[in-house]
Amino acid sequence: MSIHRLIGVLKYKWWVILLSFFLSGAGAYWIIGNMDPNYKAEVTLYSMDIERLREEGQSLEYYDIQLSREVLSQFSEVIHSRRVMTTVINELSQYALTEKDLLEMTSLESTTDSNIFYINAIDKDPVKAAVVANSMAKAFEGVIRGLINTENVGVLDEAVAPVEPERNYRTSLTLLGMMAGAVMAFSALYVAEYLNPKIYSEKDIEDAFEFQVMGVIPKHNIDEGDFTICE
Repeated sequence: MSIHRLIGVLKYKWWVILLSFFLSGAGAYWIIGNMDPNYKAEVTLYSMDIERLREEGQSLEYYDIQLSREVLSQFSEVIHSRRVMTTVINELSQYALTEKDLLEMTSLESTTDSNIFYINAIDKDPVKAAVVANSMAKAFEGVIRGLINTENVGVLDEAVAPVEPERNYRTSLTLLGMMAGAVMAFSALYVAEYLNPKIYSEKDIEDAFEFQVMGVIPKHNIDEGDFTICE
């Protein structure tokens, strides 16, 4: 399709793109606004030899942080092990949780060059999110201590029921929806015009058959005074 023909389509069908732009944005805004908010509860844990530091009266050194990081990297997958999840499911039987639920709800996060890490739980019920996060942290701590026979892993701060929900990025997603609507409308117009066999100008004939048009025989309607190129 030639640029000239595409510009002609946009000239007469611009309102379709504009309408789709605003309708898609309004739809995205409404959908996001009516979604139930999610709440994120967070447990803070440490990975360090607390007893040695207390007995020797030493401060935390880089070696301790590096060792803690190695322990954490080796056992980060333990949080979603069957042993941990089974313990949580049995402890929180009132919520009728499944392994799939826990996989979707919980995650483990850590910061670079730190011996502090976090177990997060996200749910539409803030109380449930906090309970699950604390239970996961407790089970994770117990399993780690059992595996390596150490007290180096423990809970620093338990999770509390969050008051504010997670950010839903309503504005950003609305703008994304508007752009997606405009792109889909433009694509639909382009495909429809590309598949349209109608000839609108001499240029269309030249582009289609790759030869120069020597002349045009008009189709003349005397009654209506209409002159058009023969189809």
